[in-house]
Amino acid sequence: MKKIINILGVSALLLAFTSCEDWLDMPSESKADSSSIFSTIGRAEMTVVAPYAKLHTQELGYQMLMGTDETSSTESNSKYNVSNYDYTNVSSILSKTYTEMYAAIEYANVCIKNLPNMVASSESEQKKINSLLGESLAVRAYAYWNLVRFYGDVPYSNVPTSELTTFSSSRVSRDTIYDHCIADLQKAVELLPWKSEGMVATPERFTKNSAYGILARVALYAAGHSLRWNLDVVPYDASTVKIAQRSDANRIKELYQIAADACKAVIEKGENNLVANYDQLFRDLALKHYNNETMLEFGWYGANSPDVRTGYTYGI
Repeated sequence: MKKIINILGVSALLLAFTSCEDWLDMPSESKADSSSIFSTIGRAEMTVVAPYAKLHTQELGYQMLMGTDETSSTESNSKYNVSNYDYTNVSSILSKTYTEMYAAIEYANVCIKNLPNMVASSESEQKKINSLLGESLAVRAYAYWNLVRFYGDVPYSNVPTSELTTFSSSRVSRDTIYDHCIADLQKAVELLPWKSEGMVATPERFTKNSAYGILARVALYAAGHSLRWNLDVVPYDASTVKIAQRSDANRIKELYQIAADACKAVIEKGENNLVANYDQLFRDLALKHYNNETMLEFGWYGANSPDVRTGYTYGI
């Protein structure tokens, strides 16, 4: 009898040990890598939404139109520096847009890599996954567009950092980057829903409407004149600097057509139109209201903030 009890006791201990081992091997509920994040649409969507806060930083809002005939600044800070093309002996804040855009690009690259591998259980789920992939493509294009118009020719990568074989990169021609952006946006407009479909709850995220709008803008930038220099000459040779378009005249013509077609798509859809009174745009900005012109607009200060900085530089 004693022998039987001992055997039962040892068996119970072995069972308890096995159960504890199984419990210790349970997956972490807080685990946040690609295998867990892209296991559900809800988690995937949170990852897709994350870079929007990087796309619309306060400094980007302050500096966006600086150095144009629309905005200038006399403050002794980064806004003044951008407005007056003075990049010497200034604070590191001028690089903030640079680092924030690349952070957004990293998020987007991870999403673009993993979203196509998600398995949908229904047609509606597949449509949602497609929409999230379209957003990620648009986010990446938008971030690179900001980088090029602020800094010119910059490093380019369309894969997650974890897959890179080297962490150093030379400048890539803006023409190449713009062409990648346009390809991303052309894919995005195929995948994204129109605003009226109700899949995207806020104009603070990309829809087909806003992706077409940004596609038109990027195509115009890509076709237009900009400050260029010879990237093949190292170190930088100031004598090669010039204002010019890209050298391919046929591609320039294609880009203008892409912009025209994108605008036409939005006009013919009829979901967006101009407000009747121009001053209503500024009233709506001050009151944090969207209107029929709104396609992509980011309320950086949040719904409960009284501060929209209207009149301070030009508003967020």
